[in-house]
Amino acid sequence: MAINVSSEGGIGEHTYAVYYKKVTDTKWIAKQSYSTNTDVSIKPAYAAQYMVCVKVKDSNGVVEKKYFMANVE
Repeated sequence: MAINVSSEGGIGEHTYAVYYKKVTDTKWIAKQSYSTNTDVSIKPAYAAQYMVCVKVKDSNGVVEKKYFMANVE
């Protein structure tokens, strides 16, 4: 699955971290540590429903999170 991240507000430059996991799992997998990269590709090993977490951090260190679900067939 391809993820394109963006954000508004905050102070200065934004960096993004992306995590994912199967809905039934408890452990998150880090796909991208904080980076200015806005295009992230996740290739899960199994067909399942996944939860994705995108974190955005501004220059002051303020972090916001967004969660969403994705079905991989």
